Amino acid sequence: MSARDNLRICCMYMGVQDDGRIERTLTTVGLEHTGKKKFKDFSLGMKQRLGIARALVHDPELLILDEPTNGVDPSGIKEIRQLLKRLCEENGKTILISSHILSEIQQLATHIGIIHNGKLLTEDRLSRLEEEFEQYTHIKVNDAKAVQTFLQEHVGQQLQSNVISPQQLRIHSPLRIQPR
Repeated sequence: MSARDNLRICCMYMGVQDDGRIERTLTTVGLEHTGKKKFKDFSLGMKQRLGIARALVHDPELLILDEPTNGVDPSGIKEIRQLLKRLCEENGKTILISSHILSEIQQLATHIGIIHNGKLLTEDRLSRLEEEFEQYTHIKVNDAKAVQTFLQEHVGQQLQSNVISPQQLRIHSPLRIQPR
């Protein structure tokens, strides 16, 4: 079936009148020019966008998406990312995304929840969670206190460290996550 045929069926089983919704939705997701092209001939990115269109056709306030960029090539990922941002910013949609790819979530989310073994470990604004988590390096040396003193004198206050034992030093650095 074509993208339009897919959305017609969705509208029928959702009880939604097609008062131009199908064309508006196809335009929103960038599939308005697919014509009679069959789903089986779509790229993976097009298939993902059609899935998003199926979720959008009845104009929900909340979209729940599971790995919306999974298996999509880099240009398709960028298109889907831009689409999701537009849906939030221009259409006022709230989008809940499930993903194990943290770098992708960081480029899309304002709030994040971390679930492990079915339990919600933490939930907060992404910026606050980034502040809480930090990276560190353990080093083994002959005299940890002397190395710490040396680092403070030569590197400055930006570098925080803790003496773990007489021969172990933990050097902290804030987690800086840069979008690609």
